[in-house]
Amino acid sequence: MENLFHAYWWLIFPIFGMAVSFFGLYTYQKVRTEKIKLIKHYIDQGKEPPPALLAALGDSNTPSPSKSPQESLTTLAVFAALAAAFGYFGFTENEKIFIAMSIGFGIGAIAALISAIIKHKQGKD
Repeated sequence: MENLFHAYWWLIFPIFGMAVSFFGLYTYQKVRTEKIKLIKHYIDQGKEPPPALLAALGDSNTPSPSKSPQESLTTLAVFAALAAAFGYFGFTENEKIFIAMSIGFGIGAIAALISAIIKHKQGKD
């Protein structure tokens, strides 16, 4: 059992990331459902819902992990650091799984860079 943990210790990070992402999506859905219930409560009473409540519901139709170029640059830094670390260990210890992880994080870093560039251009307009 100890050898199994030694070989797959790095799985802790993606599993933790998936758990955090699931929790974020769950809380996003719960907040959105509560907003809809509150709007329905106003409508059932025959009142017009406050414009701020409708605006809060309309602000985020889909959950977005990053809303500013700075947050995309933070994501870029994290993914690039992970790609470098996994790449280093992959090449020094000749482990193919680390090289595969490095490539995956490298692709994530490139996607974060593209996202930051697009958001930066949108901010200028």
